[in-house]
Amino acid sequence: MEEIKVLIADDEKIECIALEKMIRELFPMVTVLPSAYDGMELIQAVEEQNPDIAIVDIHMPGLNGLEALEILRMKHYGLEIIIHTAYNEFDYLHKAMQLRAYEFLVKPVTQEVLVDIMYRTIEVVQERRKREKTNEQKQEIVSEEMKEVINNSIMMSLMLQKPDVHSYHIWQNICQTGSGGGNILCVQFDGAADIEKAEKKLLSEVDRHCIGLHYFYHGKLYLYLLNEKITEEPESHLWLNQWLPDVMKRLEESCDCEVTVGVSQMKDRFEAMGEAVQEADLALNDKKWRMIHYYGYEPKRTVNNIFRNMEKKLADKVLHEEEKSTAEYLMAQIRDHLRKTKRQDTEKISLRTGLQASQLFFQTSHILRMQLRKTGMKWTVQGQVRGMLALFGVDMENAEMENENTMFQCHQTISAKAFQTYLESELRQMKSDAHRPLVQSNKAVESAMRYIQNNYARDLSLEETAEHAGVTKFYLNRLLKQERNQTFIEILTDIRLYYALQYIEEGIATNQNISYLIGYSTVGYFQQVFKRKLGISPGEYRRILEEK
Repeated sequence: MEEIKVLIADDEKIECIALEKMIRELFPMVTVLPSAYDGMELIQAVEEQNPDIAIVDIHMPGLNGLEALEILRMKHYGLEIIIHTAYNEFDYLHKAMQLRAYEFLVKPVTQEVLVDIMYRTIEVVQERRKREKTNEQKQEIVSEEMKEVINNSIMMSLMLQKPDVHSYHIWQNICQTGSGGGNILCVQFDGAADIEKAEKKLLSEVDRHCIGLHYFYHGKLYLYLLNEKITEEPESHLWLNQWLPDVMKRLEESCDCEVTVGVSQMKDRFEAMGEAVQEADLALNDKKWRMIHYYGYEPKRTVNNIFRNMEKKLADKVLHEEEKSTAEYLMAQIRDHLRKTKRQDTEKISLRTGLQASQLFFQTSHILRMQLRKTGMKWTVQGQVRGMLALFGVDMENAEMENENTMFQCHQTISAKAFQTYLESELRQMKSDAHRPLVQSNKAVESAMRYIQNNYARDLSLEETAEHAGVTKFYLNRLLKQERNQTFIEILTDIRLYYALQYIEEGIATNQNISYLIGYSTVGYFQQVFKRKLGISPGEYRRILEEK
């Protein structure tokens, strides 16, 4: 019998210990995972351990059992839930039934009741696994040749401006996608000696990021890309800009060619994709930008970032110049910006500028870590943002208690002298980290970090990342803790929050849109993580950046 994993969540440790002991003695074939003691721990444990059965108490501190299960149900559909509680109020039971709880254990639990419920739940897990295996086998029946025929039929119909809806519905069933819209990309390879090799490399990279169809037509590769999380035009461009430029750069280096891409506007239904082909063609011919050309869209930024694209230059200065001269260089950039925007007082630094500097430091430390392949450079988004808020006098203990619409109290500006002193201190620490004796990072950690960076926007687990890195999940987590002083979940959260800050700066309007783009299934959970980690809410961060 395949391994079945059970997770217990209860704020009463003695209840957890008693249940763990009973299950281990009565069901030796079951693996009992370390218990969780509140709702947040339950979510983290399910994300990391992927249990088959969760025995969950309703009343736990912070996020209660039902609230946690409501979040988990968004992504972990197959998790079998047993409600374990001393309460039998109708409202709680009704809510639990809505969340598809399979059984109820009323405290105190007897051995006879536990055996009965566990056997029935294990049978449900085994039956589900059989169905999943059968479905996988059915999926494999559809041959690669058949997929290619459907791919060609759909894409040729779009080239001819006559979308083949019937073939598209077949393809939807094969790929189990509900979306009918998306973007068309028109890709041109200039100077490539082997077009077929370049095409295969690009398709391999695209498959890592989304579902797609492709067709080579009149010397250009057309890609039909779908990402069900993307619902608005600016989001689709931001999503593409996350990964497409790097893919194109690697392609140019490996195939010795110049790659240019035209991108259509995002369409919300398949029938409009023929029009998208024309737009991608026009965008490619327009060539307003160097590599990626968008049809009918000029990227807009709501915030003028003083330090935009300065991270590589700053990394070089950290390695080769004294921290005082580097801090003076940054201050000169700030004063020059203030003069250009006709600010009267160039000796006062705003909190907005401070938060932008915190992002710059995180980006720079990441570049140094990648260049030097060193361990021990433990700069985090959380540390940088909280450090900057503390510098400006934000009372984070009280700020965390405020709601989304309440302005917290802080000093909105500090003196240029105080800010420069802070910059010198941070740069001194960064320089010290960079010049320590070389201790190279473990290859498994490097592989895991690249995998997290490329896959943070979807449901990503420690188990999957460890498999990619070629080690066990326990060993990987230990390596990450040793080298980065963070667990897998902490690293994933830090990366997601970094992109959340970028999206806020780029003007993505709603927290819901951002939560989907960075891999959270619900906006409430995203807001809770953001505020708990950074000390302020997403709305408050947005207001600081937009403040005149």
